Amino acid sequence: MKKLDTEALNKLVGSKWLQDGRDHSGTDCVGLMQLYFTAKGVEGIAPKISEFTQETQDEVIKKIIEVNTIVPLAEIQAEDVLVFKISDELHVGLYLGYGRMLHARKDGKSRISRLTPSWEKYFLFAFWVKDGKIYIPPAGPSAIVAVALVL
Repeated sequence: MKKLDTEALNKLVGSKWLQDGRDHSGTDCVGLMQLYFTAKGVEGIAPKISEFTQETQDEVIKKIIEVNTIVPLAEIQAEDVLVFKISDELHVGLYLGYGRMLHARKDGKSRISRLTPSWEKYFLFAFWVKDGKIYIPPAGPSAIVAVALVL
C-alpha cells in the first residue's frame, strides 16, 4: 500500500517555479516529482527539458515503459504521477488522493490543486515506481512527441 510522505509534501508546497530546477530553491513540475520521490528514498530520474533532443526521444519512450508501472485513469492511487498534455506541453503532478494533486506551475509556485473535470480532458496516463525507481519524463513542448509515442 502506498503511503504519502506528508513531511516531504509540506516542504514542497510553495516552491518557486524555475524551468529545469531540481532543488528547493526552484523547481519545475518534473523536478518537484524528483524531489518528492528522492525524499522517500526512491531513485527519481528526471531529465531536464534543456537536455531533451530529437536523439534522446527514443530513450525517453523506452524509459517511460521500462522503468515505470503505467497506471490507467480508473486505477490511479495516491502517489501516482499524473501526465497531462496542456497546450502542446507535457505537465506532471503527484496525485494525492481525494481528487487533488501537487504540481508546479509556470505562473508562480507549486501548489495543491483540485482535479476538476476540466483536468480530465488533458490527462494522458499515470505511472508509479517500479523496482525502487521512477522515470519522470521531461516536461515542455518537445517532450510531448516522445510521450505521444508511448500511447
